[in-house]
Order: sequence, then structure tokens, then C-alpha cells
Amino acid sequence: MLLSLLNSARLRPELLILVLMVMIISMFVIPLPTYLVDFLIALNIVLAILVFMGSFYIDRILSFSTFPAVLLITTLFRLALSISTSRLILIEADAGEIIATFGQFVIGDSLAVGFVVFSIVTVVQFIVITKGSERVAEVAARFSLDGMPGKQMSIDADLKAGIIDADAARERRSVLERESQLYGSFDGAMKFIKGDAIAGIIIIFVNFIGGISVGMTRHGMDLSSALSTYTMLTIGDGLVAQIPALLIAISAGFIVTRVNGDSDNMGRNIMTQLLNNPFVLVVTAILTISMGTLPGFPLPVFVILSVVLSVLFYFKFREAKRSAGTPKTSKGEQPLSIEEKEGTSLGLIGDLDKVSTETVPLILLVPKSRREDLEKAQLADRLRSQFFIDYGVRLPEVLLRDGEGLDDNSIVLLINEIRVEQFTVYFDLMRVVNYSDEVVSFGINPTTHQQGSSQYFWGDA
Repeated sequence: MLLSLLNSARLRPELLILVLMVMIISMFVIPLPTYLVDFLIALNIVLAILVFMGSFYIDRILSFSTFPAVLLITTLFRLALSISTSRLILIEADAGEIIATFGQFVIGDSLAVGFVVFSIVTVVQFIVITKGSERVAEVAARFSLDGMPGKQMSIDADLKAGIIDADAARERRSVLERESQLYGSFDGAMKFIKGDAIAGIIIIFVNFIGGISVGMTRHGMDLSSALSTYTMLTIGDGLVAQIPALLIAISAGFIVTRVNGDSDNMGRNIMTQLLNNPFVLVVTAILTISMGTLPGFPLPVFVILSVVLSVLFYFKFREAKRSAGTPKTSKGEQPLSIEEKEGTSLGLIGDLDKVSTETVPLILLVPKSRREDLEKAQLADRLRSQFFIDYGVRLPEVLLRDGEGLDDNSIVLLINEIRVEQFTVYFDLMRVVNYSDEVVSFGINPTTHQQGSSQYFWGDA
């Protein structure tokens, strides 16, 4: 039976979410026994740990694109569980073993200590983590929305330049749209955490005040017994709810503060970037051992920390020295192996992604014998100026290059280094713009040249 259920859950995992949602709705109205409440509390803690670990090990934000929905489900689950535990606290003065153990462990022999610990946990979650994550989500959503037009134009430009094909452009647009929707969802989903924290504080006060009243009127307790019993249960219930909520809030903070483009998980990135500079490590080690010499400070503690930092400095320094002694190419890449060199000599390229795809916008191939004269005449600048006067569009820089094999009267136009057109220009003649018989009367004998579907007339200068 159990194996059959597990196999069904594996084949159709959405059924688990559906069952969980039905159970959450039922918990709002159906009283639960203490043993089932203990199971659900343990499930709540396990889910929070699972979400926390999942958010810590993602390599990009879209790897956990369902997090806003997960946030909603876990928030509803905690609130339904808090209602069930509050019902047990007020009616039976017993909310299960987990809540009682939490309360006894935290309170100990002092009610004041229990309230202080619970207050600290609540303040850390509500004011520090939740408010900070909420603000980061708002800014990220705004920047993501503002940056969409520029990113779309960049994708279109890469597509026009031939850097990517249509399928890659479609995939990039899909990723961009999903990221924008996800950041927008985060902006709203952070309100779930904020509302959950506020609801948790209200439930605590209701359980405490209502529990003392119910204990004295219904269960016949005196003030001291009611205060002790319901304080323990209230704080235990609050911690059981707040600790998973704290883990979820930290998970949200991990995700919204993650920078796109990092290929490793967050833990690896933090340690790599924090311990990357050997100079920082050695200075920190010196400052640490100096702090240990202050009067009243425990010297052995600071010595241990300083030794750890010094060892890290040694390994990082040795690694940096080894890297500095390794020959690299001008771009910081390792030199080619023999096999790679042989492949290159055969015209093979191992990694096409590293090949530069930048091209020159406009090139004029001119006869080698004419290039110097054309540069002195500032042909490129005159063409750009005339084009701007005629059409109101500024052309990019026009480069003149020697055209191999061109005759003395030919010019070839390249756009993005692709041959577009070849023109015939008689450099020793003048072009006749408006041909008429009067031109002949001036002693000019025009010659006709066909360029495509048009005729041009050239005469002696």
C-alpha cells in the first residue's frame, strides 16, 4: 500500500501539492489530535529546511522559479498549523510534545528569559530579514522592468548581426520574460512573509491572554499555574512557528539578493570571493592577534582564529604564486596543447563561442594605386557628410582598404564585411550629372557607362 502511494507520488508529484492544499484548508476548521499536530509540526520544520537548502544551492534565480508559490503554500500551512495549535492550547492546555519541549527548553526556570528569546527571534525575522528582503525585491522588480527594453534591443541586435540564430533569440526572450515575471512575483510574495510575521505576533498574544483566562475560568487553575502553563505553551508554539518562518525568510533573502550570472551556488561564491585576496587574509590575521592582546580578552581564542587565517593566507598565496608562474596568452587563457595546436593548424576551432563576431560596419575597397590620393581628398569624411545632408542619417566611420585584384576604376562596398556592390568610378574623368548637347559644345565628349539599370556619363576633366 505504502509503496503504491509512493510510486503514484513519483509519477504524479502534483498530487502531493493538491493533497497538502486540501489538508491546509481542512486544518482551519477541523480539530486535530495532538499526535497529528506533532507530525504536522515536524513536517513544517522539514519543509522549511528543504526550502532553505534548495535556495542555498541554486545556481541562478530561475532554477527556483516556483519559490513565490512555495512561499504562499508554506505560509498558509504555518497559519493553519498555528490555528490548530491555538485551538489545542485554549481547549486542552496541551499542544503536543514538540511544543511543550520547545517551551520548556527555552524558558527553563525563567519566564522572562523565554519572552526575551522569543522577542529576539521575532524581531530578527520581522524587522531585519523580512524588511530587507522586501526592499530588495521591490528594487529588483523595478530594475528588471526598466531594463527590459534595453535587453530586448540587445537580443534583436545580436540576431541582426548573426551572433545568435532565431531559436537562441527566442530562448533569450523567454528567459527575459520569465525573469521579469519572477521578480514581479517576488515583490508581492514578500508580503506573505511580512503578513505571516505579523499574524504570528498576534497569535502569541491571543494564546497568552486567552490561555490564562481559559485556564483560570475553565480548568480551575490559579494565576500562578495558568501563567506558568500557558506561557510555556505560548512561547513553545511561537518558536515552533517562527523558526520555520525564519528559515523561509532567509531563503527568500538568499534568492532575491542573488546576482544573475554566477555559475556556482551561493556558498561557494561567498567563500571564493571573501577569501580570494591573500593580502586581506594576512591583514585580518594580524588585527586578530592584536585584539587578543587587549586586557580582558581571551588570548587563546584570538590565537586560534589568527592561525586559521594565516593558514588560509599561505594556501592562497601559494596558489596565486603558482598561477603567476604559469604562461598565459594575452587574454589570460592557457596556452594551446599539442593536440589543440594540430587542430588549429588544420583550420579547426575548438570553441566557437570564443571567436570574436565583431565586424566593421562600412568598408570601401579601393585600388591600391588610388588609396593615398583618396585619403588625402578625405573621401570617407566627404561621403559621410554628403549622406547626412541628403538623408539626415549619420553613418558610422567609413574605412578605406586596399582591394586586391581591383582595376584602377573600381570601388567595392562592404557592409559588416560582406560584399554588397561594386562601382565603377573614373578617377581621371568628371561625371556629367545632366547630359545635354550643350556639354558637347564645351568640347567635352562624354562616354557612357552602364551601372546596373542606370547609365552614367563621364567626360574629360
